Amino acid sequence: MVNAAVSLGRSGIDIFLISEFGNDPIGNIIGSFLSNNRVHSDWSYRYNSNKTSIAMAFLDANKNASYSFYHDIPVRLPDWNLPELTHDDVLLFGSFYSLRQQRRNIVTQVLQSAHQSQAVILYDPNIRKSQHGEVETYLVQVIKNMHRSTIVKGSDDDFFIFSARKYLKRFMRRLAIIALIFSLPVAARIWFL
Repeated sequence: MVNAAVSLGRSGIDIFLISEFGNDPIGNIIGSFLSNNRVHSDWSYRYNSNKTSIAMAFLDANKNASYSFYHDIPVRLPDWNLPELTHDDVLLFGSFYSLRQQRRNIVTQVLQSAHQSQAVILYDPNIRKSQHGEVETYLVQVIKNMHRSTIVKGSDDDFFIFSARKYLKRFMRRLAIIALIFSLPVAARIWFL
């Protein structure tokens, strides 16, 4: 999600990140990087008691990535102000952040705002091979996220994982692969969760 946010920010579109990260050296680097690339992080929560989570990607000889994740996140987050989305907004969300029980309240509030305003909602499950063992735990939530979305985008890994699950086979057969090309109005804002 951050890669897409940075690319769109560099192109001059208003980009807003709704997330959380530490008020630590890594978090400060991330905050500066986002700001330098025109990604607004005003709606993100910065915590003082925990470190910023990071993911490390490692390429093998065939340039296939494997990942290691390092988390030090608060068990509970305080409530913080979340944006009210509008009809002209686009919400992109995904990854395990949108599935974790501790974060569901935040994700649900933003999704409800997007849905009520009829914003475009794009969901990218973004499941990595190293997370395959956790997928069964979150399968119901993945299906709910897919149903709440206007567009579901996924990698080969995402759809391979899901196509092997009996709960999703029927749903996956109904998904059409769609190439969507649209121009955003000048006033459009894009939100990443």
